[in-house]
Amino acid sequence: MCAIHVAPAAPATPRPPPRDLPARVQLDWDALGAVTHPPPPTTERDDLPPAARRWLDHVLPPGAEGLRHAELWTHGEIRIGRWRPFRARQVIVPDRGYVWWARAGRGPLAVRGFDRLIDGVGEMRWRLAGLVPVMSATGPDVTRSAAGRLAAEMVLCPPGALAPSVRWWGCDDDDHAVAEAAILGHPHRMTIAVTRGGRMTGLDLERWGDPDGAGAALHTFAVRFAGEVRTGGVAVPAVMRAGWVTADGRDLGESFRATIDGIVLR
Repeated sequence: MCAIHVAPAAPATPRPPPRDLPARVQLDWDALGAVTHPPPPTTERDDLPPAARRWLDHVLPPGAEGLRHAELWTHGEIRIGRWRPFRARQVIVPDRGYVWWARAGRGPLAVRGFDRLIDGVGEMRWRLAGLVPVMSATGPDVTRSAAGRLAAEMVLCPPGALAPSVRWWGCDDDDHAVAEAAILGHPHRMTIAVTRGGRMTGLDLERWGDPDGAGAALHTFAVRFAGEVRTGGVAVPAVMRAGWVTADGRDLGESFRATIDGIVLR
């Protein structure tokens, strides 16, 4: 992974869904924002391994365990054939799903579209200039990969790490911990790295995908973090860089670099 440079995030407030999302996906966005039922019982922090407890004590103040939603604005670069600048918005509810909208590239030939996981179904739809299909995919492999992404995005909505569907184990040292989130019938296992001060610096997820074109399987999706953004006392990483490492150990390099411009947690 390359060096990470941190930029500050600006305050943000909730907004309507992006206007160029299809109507059905705008409804999904609104539905995630309207989730109001109480969160399930949470795991006690004292029962967590040291690295996980240190991270949550640093990022999640007492009384914030009931936060359900994260809505964020980001910019960065994404590799779609070549590196392209992007701006994105996302809404996440850790135990329900997410919608991620982005515009990659510049000018009238920019690629626009969305990834989502809603009601147990994953989907990707991307178009050039809003008209020409670039990528359209759904099905069991897409859904399982999207579920892995949702599991890892507890980093962006930390109360999700305390859900009863997430199990934690310690490692041989106190700077790492392993979490396994059960989503859509599959376990999604990840190893986190945490500084002595409680900041998460990395997350390696065993994620279903096909990064090398050899067929869908479990590979490592490695994410590295730097800096932090605080809102309402809750902290999330300011910068994220991610890429795949295949099951046979080949590092395919970074494919995603993002900086958070604003985030709302509620």
